[in-house]
Amino acid sequence: MANGNESGTVRAATWATNRDITAARPSWERARKIADALPAEDPARAAMRIAPRTMLCITACRGVPQLVAGYFDELRELCALAGDKASLAIAMTGLSTELTWHGRAREASRLASEQMALLESIGDPTLTIGAAYVPISIKINTGEIADALRWSQTVIDLAGGDPAKGANLAMGSPLAGALAYRGVARYWLGRPGWREDLGDGVVNATTINATAATMSHCSASVIVLSSSTNCNTVVCSTSYRNAVGKWVDLRVCAMTQPPSRIRGSMNAAS
Repeated sequence: MANGNESGTVRAATWATNRDITAARPSWERARKIADALPAEDPARAAMRIAPRTMLCITACRGVPQLVAGYFDELRELCALAGDKASLAIAMTGLSTELTWHGRAREASRLASEQMALLESIGDPTLTIGAAYVPISIKINTGEIADALRWSQTVIDLAGGDPAKGANLAMGSPLAGALAYRGVARYWLGRPGWREDLGDGVVNATTINATAATMSHCSASVIVLSSSTNCNTVVCSTSYRNAVGKWVDLRVCAMTQPPSRIRGSMNAAS
């Protein structure tokens, strides 16, 4: 049963990647209630209870923000009974995002570590590639740069140069995101290659679509800029706004220009 439920959850997550999530959430909520009302002896009940809760968790950060802690607590119990590690690993993305938004950085960091350990134990490269983006970003935000660097490298290695691998579970190009975050980690640690990573991240994302290119680079560029302008936190200052302005041209370039132009803009902005 666990294997069937895992594949069903992944299919649902794939379907949700480019859909109107705000409109879909009421349907998942109805599905949750219907599944809960099934007879206890129904062999499909566990899988049908897990799938909608997983979707409610992982889509909480898209559209209108939703609280998912209650769903996640229920899901953790259900997954433990069903032996469904994949659904739990996917759903952790929603809760860790919620914790981050509410300033509970330490809890988010602990959950990110648990999520990555769970993904490693599952051993599914595509699942790891698709689900690792949020844990990596959390580690960047909490200053745990060594973890972010290691996990970014894991995604890059598993992707094998394929910008679309794992994309159905995450942003347009997980490889692009991992390259961008490896660039951020290298920057913070004073290691070479960070400019190339950020540029390559945008280039890889443009092979998917323009939106993916913008998303893959925006977080990385803001983090780099918050450091390079001597800010302890991201604040609305003249120097910060001026620095961000340099990167606006890069993000526009990512949507309209060939790779050679993108890399040239990267070097000029830095």
